[in-house]
Amino acid sequence: MRIANTVMANYDNTEKVGLFDGKMGLCLFFYNCSRYTGCEYYAKTASVLLDEVFMSLNPSMSPSVTDGVAGIGCGIVSLLHDGFVEPEGEDILGHVDAVLLRDMPDKFLIEDNYPAPLFSPGIYLSYRLRFYPEGLDVGCADDLISLVKDNLEKCHDSNTALHLSFINSIVFVCNMLCATDSSFTAKTGEIRHLCDLGMEQSVSNKRYRYCDLVTFEKLNPDNRYGIVLNEKKRVEGNINALDLWYDYGWWNILYDMSLYKTDTDKYINYVNKKMMDCFYDISNVNQKLAAAGMYFIKNRLPL
Repeated sequence: MRIANTVMANYDNTEKVGLFDGKMGLCLFFYNCSRYTGCEYYAKTASVLLDEVFMSLNPSMSPSVTDGVAGIGCGIVSLLHDGFVEPEGEDILGHVDAVLLRDMPDKFLIEDNYPAPLFSPGIYLSYRLRFYPEGLDVGCADDLISLVKDNLEKCHDSNTALHLSFINSIVFVCNMLCATDSSFTAKTGEIRHLCDLGMEQSVSNKRYRYCDLVTFEKLNPDNRYGIVLNEKKRVEGNINALDLWYDYGWWNILYDMSLYKTDTDKYINYVNKKMMDCFYDISNVNQKLAAAGMYFIKNRLPL
């Protein structure tokens, strides 16, 4: 249990509360770790962290999945769905609903200036609808679809290049809606087409990270996009695939995928080496090692 013990030894240094960079992510890891190992102490630690997350919620917090309200909301939804916490968490979800789902048209591009912008309200809503819809007006999904379609059309008509990370988040929302109810397949068809067009604009205007190209492929497994393949070949020469998997570990968890797949031993050896670095870079624990641990748990690898 080296991963779990390394994270446990360093979690006190965590000040941020977000999913990707703080206490919400550690909370998810420790709850899952407790069930995976049978060690109750991890769950007790997770409970303390969750209380600290709840107390930190405030109106000025970032709306994003990565470091703010939407990520905390997705985390709580996951904990409720998996039976780690009691339904009192619904009270917190009511707060998150109010922050993210009220006046949603004004929040469509709220993260456009972020390094990796997301449609965070849509991601949160898709998590709620699929994993914990209690207390949620299911009609809001149709409102969401209309909002996304209208705004993507405006962006396309004005030749506005959105970041590929943002496009990916919308594709993910479509995937989640369709997994929740097959009737959404037809309803999201036009959005997917607009996302394809948006992807071409993103790539042409270099509004992407390498991981966004890989993610776009993973989220669209039934299609082959020449422009994505060509751009990947152009820039991937200096990319270490295991670095990609580790550095963007929370994207693996959020989107339920793996940016890179390899032999079990390679994952284990790589993470063992990274744990040596954790003594010099605490952010590796808070932002990356816990996500790697979540991946290990999901795939039944030794912690």
